[in-house]
Amino acid sequence: MANAPELESLLERCWNDYRSGKAKAALVAAEQALAADPDHGMAHFSKAVALEALGEIAEADRWFQRACQARRHPQSPTCRVSGKIFKALVDACLESLPPPFSREVQEVHWHLADYPPWSVYDSYPEAGIGDEILGLFEGCDRSERWSHFDGPVTGPIISIWRRPLEHQCADQDEFRHELRTTVLHEFGHYLGFDEDGVAAMGLD
Repeated sequence: MANAPELESLLERCWNDYRSGKAKAALVAAEQALAADPDHGMAHFSKAVALEALGEIAEADRWFQRACQARRHPQSPTCRVSGKIFKALVDACLESLPPPFSREVQEVHWHLADYPPWSVYDSYPEAGIGDEILGLFEGCDRSERWSHFDGPVTGPIISIWRRPLEHQCADQDEFRHELRTTVLHEFGHYLGFDEDGVAAMGLD
């Protein structure tokens, strides 16, 4: 078994490569971590996310299961949600908002995808092993958007990413809850609230 600093270095390399869109390199680092410590749950989990990013979903699911059963540092279960259900859950969340939020939702472009682009993580250098971004608000918030009269401004975009949410949730009920939390949190930023304001408005 590798010493802790060596294993941590391999796992950090795996996740940095994964978040940079270098799935093959991430897989190599994950397999090296497994060779160093075959009983470490995060090493199994890391191989699973790399395989998933390469499109090998069935094989990835086998490694996610092994991550749950690992002797050391077992990981929480993950789930699968189809793209169709993912979109339906986001739509249902937005449709459930009361006025005036239901009108303001229409001002935002909602972007749904499996993974965030690697460039998103440039703003989060503190991201560590296992850390992923679930959603992101970009552009001018509502107050800024309507205060510009000297030319076009960046339209508000909220992105929600399916695979990172799946990695955080053990089943579809948990996925639905975490998805709603993420959607409302990012929408709160569009309304102009900072992190504390989002929490105070009950949008976290």
